[in-house]
Amino acid sequence: MKLHKGAVIVHVCTRSFRINTQFLCRIFPQPSFPQFRLFSSVSTSSQALEQKWIPLIREHDKNRAKLWDNAQDGRSYILSMFPYPSGHLHLGHLRVYTVADVLYRYQSMRGMIVLQPMGWDAFGLPAENAAIDRSVSPLNWTKTNISYMRDQMESTMLLGLDWSRELSTCSEEYYRWTQWLFLKLYQAGLAYHRLAFVNWDPVDHTVLADELIDAEGRSWRSGAVVERRLLRQWFFRTTVYSESLLSGLKQIEGNQWRDVIQMQRGWLGNLDGTQMDFDLEIATPLIENKSSACDTVPNVASERPENQRGINSSRKLVLCSHPLPNCGGLFRLCVTSACAASPWPERLAIVARHPFTNRLIPMIRQPQSNQPKNVAFPDELCFALKGSSSTDLTYLFQLPPPPVRFRALQSSPGAEQLVDPSSVSFNDLDNYVFVTSLAPLNGMRVTDATGKAMELLKSLKRGGHWTSELRTDWLVSRQRYWGTPIPIVHCKSCGIVPVPEDQLPVRLPTLDRPLNRGDAPLKDNVAWRHTDCPQCGRPAERETDTLDTFVDSSWYYVRYLDPQNNQAICDPVKARRGLPVDIYVGGMEHAIRHLYYARFVAHFLHDLGVIPCREPFLRFL
Repeated sequence: MKLHKGAVIVHVCTRSFRINTQFLCRIFPQPSFPQFRLFSSVSTSSQALEQKWIPLIREHDKNRAKLWDNAQDGRSYILSMFPYPSGHLHLGHLRVYTVADVLYRYQSMRGMIVLQPMGWDAFGLPAENAAIDRSVSPLNWTKTNISYMRDQMESTMLLGLDWSRELSTCSEEYYRWTQWLFLKLYQAGLAYHRLAFVNWDPVDHTVLADELIDAEGRSWRSGAVVERRLLRQWFFRTTVYSESLLSGLKQIEGNQWRDVIQMQRGWLGNLDGTQMDFDLEIATPLIENKSSACDTVPNVASERPENQRGINSSRKLVLCSHPLPNCGGLFRLCVTSACAASPWPERLAIVARHPFTNRLIPMIRQPQSNQPKNVAFPDELCFALKGSSSTDLTYLFQLPPPPVRFRALQSSPGAEQLVDPSSVSFNDLDNYVFVTSLAPLNGMRVTDATGKAMELLKSLKRGGHWTSELRTDWLVSRQRYWGTPIPIVHCKSCGIVPVPEDQLPVRLPTLDRPLNRGDAPLKDNVAWRHTDCPQCGRPAERETDTLDTFVDSSWYYVRYLDPQNNQAICDPVKARRGLPVDIYVGGMEHAIRHLYYARFVAHFLHDLGVIPCREPFLRFL
């Protein structure tokens, strides 16, 4: 293109990501007025403009950031998902942070006091593996990357960020409160420890979520064929909040969440069942001390909690691959003695104790081929064989009759006919009442008994929360070094003992040499692992698993509001002024799991009185 004499080229220099491209924005004739001589030189560079204006812009941003805590109204919280410090910003970062920065400057020009903080999702397996490959410590590798990426945001992208609130999930000041959150969940009965089948990466030597496994059964990080292992793991009872999380979506449905609302609903599933915890015992005269052979099996899905009779009270079913913890080899023998190749169910020498009546329930092995797919408990307990009636099962396994019967409401007192529950269709339940020895439910209309049964389960701490068969609890244990230490001590006398809050944080030990693949530095560090029991003072051992990094990122939006607070996770006054986040900017790849976990933690913190709202984000872009 030919330029006429006197034309001025206005340069916009994009130096991000080592690109040195100049864009021709506008061409116009040079005016003859002397007051516009500023634009007369083609040699005017973007660097000269930046040197003049960037200090003024930064000073302006700092001054506005100081106004946030004292502003009574006219505030806006613009939050972009904090990055993993992998070394360099990429185009995905550019998209997210540019959108957030445009919103920040737009709201500022409208006179709003805007908060736009930044931090680092610094723990995780990729940093540990990268450090191993480079023979450096994960801490040094992460700090180097953070320094470089911060410089990119400041000097290259010129983002209007409030760096006074910068946080890093790998800092002791931050993960102290992640550990505090764990303790609060544990005290509320929402964190528990049990045996579970897990996806094990034999190369990275850690547990993998289902989403990290490809269609061929390989880890998408290491490429290794994933193995199934039985390990003791820590879980968060996210299913307890399923009903709250589903109802919370109605509050934000009209706030331009678009497809994310449906993605969250699809993840939660239809809340058409509950969960019950049962104690298992060996039903054999070979065991003299049954109390030592008991264990609690959590997360057993049931379609109707009030209807715990024939199909479940006398017809308990267990998959042949179900882990039977704490009960020695006899439990294993009970399961393996049933023919694994058998195409039909078989009764086991195991019983489950009913939480309402203490009745011992025979257990039956269900063949894997009969187990429906795409359920949350593929290796766990289920209640009934699909298509099998109570009469058929009673005859087949010589089981005692179910302790519950239904009586039709319209039947006359002298001609009452008791009906087997399995013969009543779901649509006809309103026409029947319970006839049972369980006083709280006896004589109640079947549909009215649901709420009462749920209350009983909750009072016994055996479940009682609506949930879906698609969802299970959140497995948070990871077998690696670079993560938040779990603040738990294992004592032979006291069992599982939480670390007192005044002893937080439980710090990661310093590495004396670079890591190698397969190392277990927390287990191998005897000085760190061995400690005293906080309860009895006897020798004990620390928990050597670390937390899933999704736990670290589930509450960081709260800490931004009060990052220097050493006495609390966040001042309730500051939380009340700052939350919920007005606009949350991030990738759709985090629209399910991250948002699900962040919303779960927000609902829990709201119940603790830490934050004022259940839903932490008003809008999501």
